[in-house]
Amino acid sequence: MYEIARYVGANDLGTATLLEILIKHPVERIVVASSMSVYGEGLYATPDGRRVDTARRKASDIKSGQWNPLSSEGEPLSPLPTDEEKPVDLASIYALTKYTQERAVLIFGEAYGIDAVALRLFNVFGAGQALSNPYTGVLANFASRLANAQRPMLIPTLE
Repeated sequence: MYEIARYVGANDLGTATLLEILIKHPVERIVVASSMSVYGEGLYATPDGRRVDTARRKASDIKSGQWNPLSSEGEPLSPLPTDEEKPVDLASIYALTKYTQERAVLIFGEAYGIDAVALRLFNVFGAGQALSNPYTGVLANFASRLANAQRPMLIPTLE
């Protein structure tokens, strides 16, 4: 969370500025690019299969090499695909700004009779983003394999 002013300025103030302009220049539809970060750490399961919606990684665990969070009982958790049923769990300033941004657009749309939707995007990559950043997730894995003349791999899960 080292670019707090940038996140708030671009996501919240930038959106507010756009919405004010749209009052005078209405559109039929507005789509806001939100983020999966509003789900916090994502969805996990305990070893016995219980769903965990509020898992949080601790800085000390990450520093010691423990990437996946542990349960409140200290059990290792396994990541699950995060669905839209997972409650919002704002774990960073960036997530807070993206949630505020999506709510502002949806509230604005309802107030002004404009179709509005918020997309919570996963695995977005763009100019200036480093593949070495652990938050690039699957994109870093794909790029690494491609850079080494290997095909990207997808492993299906059974549900």
